[in-house]
Amino acid sequence: MKKNKTGEWDMFMEIWKERKHVCSNCGKKLGNKPQPIFFSHILTKGRTPELRLNKDNIELLCPEHHMEWETGDLEKKRNFTWSKTKKQIVKDYNYLLYYKLFGDD
Repeated sequence: MKKNKTGEWDMFMEIWKERKHVCSNCGKKLGNKPQPIFFSHILTKGRTPELRLNKDNIELLCPEHHMEWETGDLEKKRNFTWSKTKKQIVKDYNYLLYYKLFGDD
């Protein structure tokens, strides 16, 4: 069965060329070879499919932090490194999550 091309991997490769190859949360070096696990959607593809191919919705994470982001509780997510862009995308597209993480900030 042939896999349907979504454009996601092409976008990941653009990000890989544009950004430093380090985990945005802990700074761990990710090496020189891109792996799918390094590319984390801040807001999930299921909940916000319109952001699937939005580079601002993708951050580079080490495998440990990618899994923690996907499965972690609010306290763990609150302790992540939050860039202005990351905070804004959550505020714009999932205000309930934003409010749970930051209150009325």
